Amino acid sequence: MDYALILGSNRQRARHLRLAARRIAETFEVRACAPARRTRDPGGMRYLNAGVLVRTDLNEEALRALLRAIEDEAGRERGGATCTLDIDLVAGVDGPGAP
Repeated sequence: MDYALILGSNRQRARHLRLAARRIAETFEVRACAPARRTRDPGGMRYLNAGVLVRTDLNEEALRALLRAIEDEAGRERGGATCTLDIDLVAGVDGPGAP
């Protein structure tokens, strides 16, 4: 199954996205990736975001658990405005339409 992931960070942005990219490449088959982009939220907070398409045999629950572990390794503290690393699973693609 292929999954589309969005990575984001607003604290030590490049460092944390590099960590995420390294861990994702070690753990999954990376099918495609979009270059990192600088963005701002409506309040002006600066982010670095990137997209990655991965292939894995894991089910969605196990995949989410691994992604949370990567976030935790980056020092993610949930609930605050500062985000060292956020990895969102935004879509899953399975079957003949998968790349």
